[in-house]
Amino acid sequence: MASGGTQPIQVLHVDADMGFSSLASALIERKNEQMVVFSEQFGEAGLDRLESDDIDCVVSGSELADMDGLAFVEAVAERFPAVPHVLFAEPGEDDFIEAAMAAGASDCVRKEQGSDQYTVLAARIESAVQSRRIESALTEQEEVLGALDDDDLPLLLYHAAASPATPMQTATGGARKLVGYDTDQLETGSIVWGRDVVHQEDQRPRWSAIKMALEDDEQFDVTYRARTADGGQQWLRECGRGEYDGDDLAGVVGFVTAVTAPETWERKFERERNMLESLLNSLPEALYFKDTEGRHVRTSRVLHDLREELIGKTDRELYEPELHDDTLSDDAAVIDTGTPIIDKEEPVPGSPEENLWTTTTKVPWYGTDGDIRGLIGFSKTFSPKGRDQIERNSRRLNDVEAILGDRIEAELATIEDELADVEGVEAATDALARLDGIVDDLRSLIEQEESDVEPEAIDIEEVAQAAWEFVETGDATLAVTFDDEPSITADWVRVHHLLENLFRELCQGADAARSVTITDAPTGFAVESTATLAADGASGDLCFDALLADGEANTALNIAQGIAEKHGWTIDVSRAEDGGTRFEIG
Repeated sequence: MASGGTQPIQVLHVDADMGFSSLASALIERKNEQMVVFSEQFGEAGLDRLESDDIDCVVSGSELADMDGLAFVEAVAERFPAVPHVLFAEPGEDDFIEAAMAAGASDCVRKEQGSDQYTVLAARIESAVQSRRIESALTEQEEVLGALDDDDLPLLLYHAAASPATPMQTATGGARKLVGYDTDQLETGSIVWGRDVVHQEDQRPRWSAIKMALEDDEQFDVTYRARTADGGQQWLRECGRGEYDGDDLAGVVGFVTAVTAPETWERKFERERNMLESLLNSLPEALYFKDTEGRHVRTSRVLHDLREELIGKTDRELYEPELHDDTLSDDAAVIDTGTPIIDKEEPVPGSPEENLWTTTTKVPWYGTDGDIRGLIGFSKTFSPKGRDQIERNSRRLNDVEAILGDRIEAELATIEDELADVEGVEAATDALARLDGIVDDLRSLIEQEESDVEPEAIDIEEVAQAAWEFVETGDATLAVTFDDEPSITADWVRVHHLLENLFRELCQGADAARSVTITDAPTGFAVESTATLAADGASGDLCFDALLADGEANTALNIAQGIAEKHGWTIDVSRAEDGGTRFEIG
């Protein structure tokens, strides 16, 4: 049975601007969930981190808080030559890049506007680390193979092409001890392992299990019968994984050893049976297996009351035509094509008063030989309240996208007006930069709606200063005055966007804030300013819903509200003591 997973990648990012470094680190982690990024301002601190932690890749630029960027590249190359080093450099730094690459840097990504640069950076980091790991694994493999070159050892190590009927490229160890053949017979092809050694009845199941693991870039672990040179039979266990050249499968490396068949198969069967029973008995929703004829084979605990009625029967036998036609069609499509159906929404028959709905997922059920044996289905019931929340989120996305469209038109109008005068080229360039930021706002909002919150302890002053730098704030000032440590538990990137949009709302228009202060609040934190936003009708009171309905405020506050809801927070608005505006988040 195949097992394994993707190995984490630990990255060290060193940059003089800690706010930028923290934001970049968070975005890199979001682009690639394998990565854990550590941020440092000082080169010496980065070198200490390399000494103490198992760092897989270093990212740095030309400016560090305590040393020249080139000196840092040279120090890393001298002390940690096995660690890949990717430059994250500003446009126009060609001399630095050339010198750093000559000093030991392995790759370079240039900084650009927008979030695509972090996608490129994450991909370059992963490529550099995987290349280095393959190189190290091959070296280690050669050392191990050399050390284990012993015919009397009941262990065979091999390197082969990813094919069931080709000779082994290298074979080392006790092939003679295991099956009675010499390693040179396996290497020359006079004896082909998958054809001549593996028992005929086990050849297809063995290769099917190996192939599935290779396709998923996972380790494989299979047990099968072998035919020995003297005509006998031996049970073997084979473990290994694929070798890759970039994304291409280059070969397979693994080992084979002897096992006692009855104990091996009994343990494996018992483990798999217990895992299945635990799943079926613990799952609070409907999970079921159907064979290729659509008959129910197994069900989860929630369906046990109907077990006698379900097992061995199809939906055609259980339900009226108006209820089973769609399910039979879906079952046949999954079984015939192997294409899954994911989260199909349907009303629950017979529940008009409660108006319940279900989401149903159906995937192929494969046998050990790789053929489809039926399907596995999973259904979950949800209430109108859940559907209403989904629809509200969808409406908010549509509203925000429409409003962002208005902002884009306004910025384009600015560009057209300013370009009419040669002296306005600089202002037009600024407008283009703001336009790029607006597009990033929309992308960020959509990503926030689709992904989960990843909370951690964050320094609110650090994230606030970083967000302040992303907004046109004019002459306004920012202060953070927490009584205790300015720390909250939240998603760093989302809080950055929340504050960025509140700052944008408060620092625009005729009544823009002269100062913004972030303080403690009973349930979280507050953003106070001297800005006087529009009141709700004749009462003179502020109302968050009224601000959302106002066209000028809708963009930033819709984004902020969505981020708050992702954290389980609310945003309350009121008059500050000096007559300005206070947003309380928590």
